[in-house]
Amino acid sequence: MEHTKGKWETRWRDIVVKDNNGGQFRICTMIQHINEAEKEDKANARLIAAAPELLEACKAMKKILSAIAASRSLTVKEWEIFGNAEQAIAEAEAK
Repeated sequence: MEHTKGKWETRWRDIVVKDNNGGQFRICTMIQHINEAEKEDKANARLIAAAPELLEACKAMKKILSAIAASRSLTVKEWEIFGNAEQAIAEAEAK
């Protein structure tokens, strides 16, 4: 199963995606902390809203590093980045 397509945005503690008609669809709502950790809640919401773009960035990074590996050996750091991207993609896509 794939994630909901479109630009994910934060609306207070909601993460929403806009539809083609200008409406919006709620992906999820952040539960407010008992200790009123408002800044942390908003930071978590922004991170969740950025998830689709982060997933695409990981896929692009993996593709670029694969192309580089076809012409030369990757450095230890490049292999680490490749592995991190591969793991993030697998977790996001439940593979």
